[in-house]
Amino acid sequence: MRKCILKELKTVLFVVALAILLYGFNAEEIAEYTRNIFETNSSHQQINNLSEKEGAINVYFNKSALSKYAFPGNKANYHVNLEERLLIRIHHAKESIDLTVYEINLPKIVDALIDQAANGITVRIIADAKNTYGEYEERYNIMKLYIEKMIRGKDKIIGTKDDIHVLCDSPMFAVTNQSLRNDFNLPNIDISKKAIQIGQHFVKGAMIAEGEKKSKNAYYPPKDQMHNKFVIIDNKWVWTGSWNFTQTGLYGSKENRDQGILDGNTQNVIEIHSPKLAKIYKEEFNEMWGGSSINPNPEKSNFHARKNNHTTHKVDINGTLVEVYFSPSDNPIGKLQKFVQEKADFSVYFNIFCWSDKKLVSILKNKWETPNGQRTNFDLKGVFDSCFFYKNWSASERILAQYKNIPPIFEDNEKRKLHSKTMIIDANTNSDPSVIIGSTNWSNNGNHINDKNMLIIHNANVANQFLQEFYARYKQAGGKLPIHQKLQ
Repeated sequence: MRKCILKELKTVLFVVALAILLYGFNAEEIAEYTRNIFETNSSHQQINNLSEKEGAINVYFNKSALSKYAFPGNKANYHVNLEERLLIRIHHAKESIDLTVYEINLPKIVDALIDQAANGITVRIIADAKNTYGEYEERYNIMKLYIEKMIRGKDKIIGTKDDIHVLCDSPMFAVTNQSLRNDFNLPNIDISKKAIQIGQHFVKGAMIAEGEKKSKNAYYPPKDQMHNKFVIIDNKWVWTGSWNFTQTGLYGSKENRDQGILDGNTQNVIEIHSPKLAKIYKEEFNEMWGGSSINPNPEKSNFHARKNNHTTHKVDINGTLVEVYFSPSDNPIGKLQKFVQEKADFSVYFNIFCWSDKKLVSILKNKWETPNGQRTNFDLKGVFDSCFFYKNWSASERILAQYKNIPPIFEDNEKRKLHSKTMIIDANTNSDPSVIIGSTNWSNNGNHINDKNMLIIHNANVANQFLQEFYARYKQAGGKLPIHQKLQ
């Protein structure tokens, strides 16, 4: 780490000296230029805003942010090791941990959960079952091996008091490759094989985790996604965002993970200390779980389109209004559309992994320009993940084709995926500055099929922190930044 910092410092000193010689920059300009270089290129972790108090809203970005645009005392947390922050929260749990995972393959998190279960903490996990055949079979098998480790607990024996309890949206079976099992220190398979009906097919195997039951003797297939990645700690803290608990999601590779290099996908996470919000997330968890007990009830569990709209959607957290919506039961994209149409007065900025919703494109078009093509004063900026930028179904293609005045939207220039699902509305204004975040992509699947969650946070400081990170992504993608962000 020290070598990396020294290398970065030498680079900055060289650039500053060159700027003085070539352009005659003054001291203030040099300070500004130096800060921008550090914030864009340095990998040094910046924890600037953190609180443990009830009502705290801690925001974490694993990539850079531009603190030039921060309110006084409101610098964002950036270059954050999200795994470390989650481990801190897990280690501080006193009573219970309820965790939903689309994918997990980080051994430190797995071990921490196993340790806490052995310490008497109730640990319940809801996982996406996944169809493990095809392109991602090897990667998903690793997840299944970690799931089995957690189910077995510290003593490696299923059915003892240190077990972690797991339910999936469809049954999960043990990996049979003994060489892989040895790599994960798992014993020979000692689970009786079951022949069960999954969808239209009969499957036989060693089932390690139950799934939602379609009827007494049949299960739903793993065709849809349990795409949540939220954690509830002690019915007080809620952790959610775009980050899957994976190596590629944070580090990019095992080598990077071993060195602590955050070269994975671009992510954001928010953790909120609020028993009221935790209760809402707990109700959603329990609906999928089939009840509130330590053991799941597959006959009563509801995933995907079988879920009901049963939770409270608005909560006051120390004066901050937070809205929470789960898909597919709560129509979160419909709430997003309505919010943008009715509440966005000055600006919308976004970082998005996948956006196919047509109505949102039309709503923003009407904000951006009049029907006859005249520009309004509304400000629209955005960055799309490059994987989907040129897809014919993508909002980016529709914007380029339908808008008469093309707004400054870009495909990302990140090292890996831009995995964010973030919209910032009226940041740095007096018009209810808000942020929309979570695991919900702005798509039909994200709204009507897969299990996801979305928050609308009405808070000027939170919006300003997301703005700092947005500008870093926007600048890196080729966007031109304002000299100063005016308060409107």
